[in-house]
Amino acid sequence: MNLIQLTTTKEALRKSLREYESITPCCHSCLNYERHQCRVYKAAPPPEWVNQPVDCPEWDHDSVPF
Repeated sequence: MNLIQLTTTKEALRKSLREYESITPCCHSCLNYERHQCRVYKAAPPPEWVNQPVDCPEWDHDSVPF
């Protein structure tokens, strides 16, 4: 690996990391959230969970970092 390859690789990794760090694990970004309801728990989540970071074991994302 030469210096150009190293620099290019590092920048690509930084860009990818920025994209993933922009994902907020909340109901709004979860595949199980549909029509203001959680399909797993079959109930409306607390309002603070909808757009704020949560620690839900059922959170599932489609892996598209945007």
